[in-house]
Amino acid sequence: MSYVKVLGFDCATDDAVLASCDGEEVVFHQVFPPGTDGRPTHSRSLLAGIGSAADALGGWQSVDRISVGLGPGTFTGLRIAASTAAGLALSTGIPVTGVSTLEAMALSLGSSPGLRFPVLDARRGEVFVAAYDRDGAEVMPPAALPPEAVVEAILGTEGPVMVGGPGAVRFAQLFADAGISIEDPESAGGRLSGAAICHLGAAAALPDTGQTPQPIYIREPDAKLWLERDGRASAR
Repeated sequence: MSYVKVLGFDCATDDAVLASCDGEEVVFHQVFPPGTDGRPTHSRSLLAGIGSAADALGGWQSVDRISVGLGPGTFTGLRIAASTAAGLALSTGIPVTGVSTLEAMALSLGSSPGLRFPVLDARRGEVFVAAYDRDGAEVMPPAALPPEAVVEAILGTEGPVMVGGPGAVRFAQLFADAGISIEDPESAGGRLSGAAICHLGAAAALPDTGQTPQPIYIREPDAKLWLERDGRASAR
């Protein structure tokens, strides 16, 4: 990994994660879980914590780049993260790199002699999933799938695998019934890490000047589907 000072964050899951890394060293890390009503707190908690993450690196003048998770994930969370990154780039002049939330989740899972399957909750009875080999190379592209299809893909894999993430936790019984172990959701390997967002951002190529990364949308947002559904219903 290149030696740079990176501030990174991700809002693709119910938890917002925020970190800053001075080279390999994690100097700030915070997780913002949903509120007592179960709703994510991305919009208010992220802005409240970003200043502290920058201060841990010596202030904004010491930050070399900003790294933002682009998803896949919740539509609202992705828009909050992308717009926050764009606003920070405009106000500070610091370049922004975008990274895959699934790739960061795979990095959070740690190393494995086999494949790593990061699994995120996609709602609608589906999960977002991809697979990466021991070197971090993508061997199964990101997709939104029923969890049963993910179980089938894992069972068709030879050798050891590591499986974890919010989507695996949500469908833990399904994985357990198939004999597939998942990472403990309370362990470092079972949760998305802000440090992983920083490390991927440090290694990524910087975009062209003036460009800000765009969210990764694998499927249409719920709101659009509802509008289309309501439109079809009113046309009857």
